[in-house]
Amino acid sequence: MKTTRVLGLMLLLLTLVGCSAFNSSNSYSKDKVVVLIEEYINENKLIKLENSAKSTDIPELSVYTKDDFVNYDLKPSENIDIEYDYFFEEFAYLETIEATILANDDFSVSRYFYSDDQDVAYYVNILDDVLSIEYYLYSNELNLVERQSFRLSKIDDEVYMEKYVALFNGATKEYIREEKITVYKGHYIETMEYSHSTNSYKYELNSKEDQISFVYEYEVDSSGNDVKERIEHYYSDTGATVEYEIDNGIPGDYKVKFHNNGHRILKLDVNISNTSDDINELTWNLLEVDGWDTAKASISRYKMYVNDVETMTDYDISIQQNGYGKIVANTVINGTLFNQDITLSKYGLESGITLQMIEDAKSYYLDNYIDNTLEFGFVVGSNNNLDILKDEFKEFSRVAIMNDFISKNTDTNTP
Repeated sequence: MKTTRVLGLMLLLLTLVGCSAFNSSNSYSKDKVVVLIEEYINENKLIKLENSAKSTDIPELSVYTKDDFVNYDLKPSENIDIEYDYFFEEFAYLETIEATILANDDFSVSRYFYSDDQDVAYYVNILDDVLSIEYYLYSNELNLVERQSFRLSKIDDEVYMEKYVALFNGATKEYIREEKITVYKGHYIETMEYSHSTNSYKYELNSKEDQISFVYEYEVDSSGNDVKERIEHYYSDTGATVEYEIDNGIPGDYKVKFHNNGHRILKLDVNISNTSDDINELTWNLLEVDGWDTAKASISRYKMYVNDVETMTDYDISIQQNGYGKIVANTVINGTLFNQDITLSKYGLESGITLQMIEDAKSYYLDNYIDNTLEFGFVVGSNNNLDILKDEFKEFSRVAIMNDFISKNTDTNTP
């Protein structure tokens, strides 16, 4: 893994942004600022274009074969890809900020501006080619304050964008959540989320360049006694992603996903029960399974056929027409899984996966997840992991007018 290099790059940029937040350059005119913002708006669109399905929807047919999914092989071959639609919307808010600046004849950098009714405020600062933007909004109807902070720059001529969001409840005078998103071109996306009300948080890193995918989630009940962690790792040498829920230090429910050339083959979702049979949910991408001839539309479902004989009758079959397209088969098996359930041999099909491959993936995860998680700075079972996220959020709190904006609005609007 190249985790150290990726995270080191992130820390370098944080240092740069932290330094620039206390300085400004007044040499930037309004027009120059607008041009610079427009550049990042266009970069955001370009990242979406480069990380979206380059295809048209599959037509609705009464009978499908594999050849009908003409977009399928257009998908990038990397198993860890960047799904950018959500992040595109987060940074698309720059268009609103650009319009606000254009409408202000008195705009200048390094100066806070309030709207006439005080419910919107914004600020722009530029130093060492780092564009910093603060944008505050107040909703009188919901009595909520939202802060959006952007740090925009480039590394080796490739765009590096950070966005921090904080949501504050004007009635209770408490923060609801904080979130930070980091996008480095199409190379990697890092997200951090913290819910103040539940004291739960989530960290996720997906690197297309280094084929890294890692998720850490932490939840604790109101008593503080029941701690649940969800930890997910992708292992490039096996092409498998394994996730476990760790309940007070004990691994429980788990998921295993197998990938091939950018497509998922199988997702196995297992709910462990101490009192009855385990519940195994299997979801297949049948375009990665060999042996079937056609998928035919029926009155309320699709049916799979091998040599004109229906198979997989205990599965729900559906067609995904959008994007790259796929045929999805889903079922639930209670109790023990057998090898033929995974190889699909009992249906006359070949999945290329065996029950032993699943067991091997689980064993590798359980032998290594504590050390693997530590590579990302998180100690399994520790209640101090939240400090990692809080340290990241502090980089933005230093230059904020959050308290002033809150007092201008909620002190006069709170019943």
